[in-house]
Amino acid sequence: MSDGYWAAEYIKDAAIHGWVEGYGDGTFAPENNITREEFATMLARYAQKYGNYTAGNAADFAAYGDASAVDSWAAEYVAWAVKGGYMGKNTNVLTPLANMTRAESAAMVVRYAG
Repeated sequence: MSDGYWAAEYIKDAAIHGWVEGYGDGTFAPENNITREEFATMLARYAQKYGNYTAGNAADFAAYGDASAVDSWAAEYVAWAVKGGYMGKNTNVLTPLANMTRAESAAMVVRYAG
């Protein structure tokens, strides 16, 4: 049994609801680390489903020193997270491609939940 097996039911539920979609090549890698932009995307897709979502654009995070590192597929979602104050607080970089820590993901969820 893999370490991530306990999460299979939750991952399946998230996929059914459209919060996670896997990679563009059709693969799904639940054992991989998740990046900050991937987590922002999942949280934004959740928010879209439950009505707390207003689309953003690249201008919303343009002031960050590493704004150009945000992948185009994630830009709307990262912008939403920055605009809402869920990501990028108290720093001048977003580090969108860095692996997300549990503490960072918890902080984003708490900020979102208000």
